[in-house]
Amino acid sequence: MTKDFLEKHGFKPLTLNDRDLYCSFLGSTRVLDLCFPALLAYWDSPMYRIRDGVMLVFVNETDGYISLPPMGDFGAGILQLRGMGLPPIGYMTRRQADMCGLETNCDKRFSDYIVMRQEMTALSWKYKHKLADYNYFIKHYDFSVKEITPELHNDCRAVLEQWCGGRSCSDCLFGCEKPVLERYLAGMPQSGASGLLVYIDNKPVGNLIAALQGDSLFYPYAKTDKAFSGLSVFMYVYFASMHSVPYVNLGSDGGIEGIRHFKNKFRPYTLSDKWFYEGI
Repeated sequence: MTKDFLEKHGFKPLTLNDRDLYCSFLGSTRVLDLCFPALLAYWDSPMYRIRDGVMLVFVNETDGYISLPPMGDFGAGILQLRGMGLPPIGYMTRRQADMCGLETNCDKRFSDYIVMRQEMTALSWKYKHKLADYNYFIKHYDFSVKEITPELHNDCRAVLEQWCGGRSCSDCLFGCEKPVLERYLAGMPQSGASGLLVYIDNKPVGNLIAALQGDSLFYPYAKTDKAFSGLSVFMYVYFASMHSVPYVNLGSDGGIEGIRHFKNKFRPYTLSDKWFYEGI
């Protein structure tokens, strides 16, 4: 699917200025990929169209533009896509798939881990593994926490450089994180994203970018120096304690065993599956 094709059908670029409009159609979804800051950070040049109470959004993948699920009147959106000769692709709920009788596939690598914020921040016995990590961090390190501001953007980049240093580029299943970080930083706070930096001995060692949307707090981006035990848990809990929404979406594990092990310890959790349409 090309940009020219979409423009002929009345689509135009989705920009930071469209945040309120986009969120008005999104509703209470807890799918991290549809969170507005993540959408603009991980995909290049999204396109959208609003017609008859339906918002259609297409994102640019390596082989051309693909559709996200219709927002607003879902059934009417499916009809609009069919009228264009196009299938909806990805991030649907199973209920939406059943509504339209579409062929679907669920890839567990992209299921989001969702936890109850109040239980997570209380670090009750259900989270005993994470409580141990959290307590180790606060007892063993001389740390400070700062809100991400433009003056600290280079510190965010420094954390990413350190994180990249111990990894192969092939480990990044969703593409290079460097342009992703730049898009997050350039859009803050207009996109709705905010975040924190953690310092130990005045050195930036971790940063988290998050977004509030509906009844959820989304964690689409987090990087840490693995030399500091408990740092990731500390960041997750610290930021969540600053808000009062019911849910925290920790994102997916991408099929990476270490990330799955880390997120599985946040118990109890709910996995929010994403269904991918194979065709209409």
